[in-house]
Amino acid sequence: MNSARAVILCALLSLAVPGHAAAPARPAAAAKGLPDEATRKATEDLLEALQLPVLVRHEMRQLAGVTAEQQDLLRHMSNHVADASIIGTLAPVYAAYLTRADARRLAVHYRTETGRKRVAAMLVQAGASAGEAHPAYSDAERLEIKRIESLPGARALQANGDALKDRRRYAILNWSTVYKTVLLRQANYDMRNQVQTLLDARREDPLPNPALTPTGLNSLDNMTALVIDNNHRTALMDAAFKADMAAYDIEHVLENERMVSKEGIARSKNSLALAEARIERHLRDQQENLRSYWEQLRAVIADPAADEYTEPLIAKVLTLLVRSAETERATLDTLNRILNFYESRLGSVTLQDGQLVFKNEGDRQLLLALDKQLDQSAAEGKDLANDARTMIEDALELKPRGR
Repeated sequence: MNSARAVILCALLSLAVPGHAAAPARPAAAAKGLPDEATRKATEDLLEALQLPVLVRHEMRQLAGVTAEQQDLLRHMSNHVADASIIGTLAPVYAAYLTRADARRLAVHYRTETGRKRVAAMLVQAGASAGEAHPAYSDAERLEIKRIESLPGARALQANGDALKDRRRYAILNWSTVYKTVLLRQANYDMRNQVQTLLDARREDPLPNPALTPTGLNSLDNMTALVIDNNHRTALMDAAFKADMAAYDIEHVLENERMVSKEGIARSKNSLALAEARIERHLRDQQENLRSYWEQLRAVIADPAADEYTEPLIAKVLTLLVRSAETERATLDTLNRILNFYESRLGSVTLQDGQLVFKNEGDRQLLLALDKQLDQSAAEGKDLANDARTMIEDALELKPRGR
């Protein structure tokens, strides 16, 4: 008798872990395209002189109009990305408004004593650092600042301040999706390992405890932990179910020796009754576990848009559960019909050298038809397991072993 592979159904729920991030609205294009290598390097040098990473880290922690998950991701980025990565990501944004000469001249200025003083004040004014927002300048310093701010490059940056802010935001949010992809690889690695272990586990082996390597991104780590814990919990449910079925001696309900005696048939019918009740309880437990898991997952994701891509995946799991229930019930129904058949033919079917002998050829043909129905249910159970395994392997990019 083939029961559905609940551990595979459980593993399918890994699909609900979203790698999705809402795409930010694209700002209006700047006047120029991508800068040449020399202009890009000159702009990077300017952004280093402006201490842009200090401002960007502040903006990452304060960015408005993003989801709670994106806020968590941006905070993680602000604490972990390198200054060089920030500058390299945003240099094309600023280079769209500068010439190579503009960038070089401004970089020289902002590395002077007056320039550094001006940069420090601008960072304080933006809320990105502590200090004096409006320091006292000497006449010479004010003259130097005025001269620099009258340069074409400085005027271009000032005139396009709002556009620069929008494009900076867009670049940061786009970068965050790439950044999250890297973290997702670690989470998927943990899930792949756990799922493969559960798929490969033998019935007699104890299930290993789940392992999770934290990424440091709370929202992702919480989701990954939820999936892994759920997979492990459902695998334990499946193991308990299989242990009970083994205790009912379900594999021997059609033993030849039992089919020729009233006591043997009664024993098999009792095993089937116990198995039927256990299967229904197992299916109810699986459905309740799925419902509870889905509610927890939605709470952890905290993103209404996630329903658009997670609900269809959950629906697939529910479909597998329905197919599992139908297959199990069909198998039990056929087994009961076989036992009823033997019970009605007591005395007409005998045991000779361990084999059943039928006095009536029609009875033998009827039994063969019932056996064919059992084979059909077994084939459906195998298809169900294969479909579930294929779905999870495709989703988590598992490479089949030994196939």
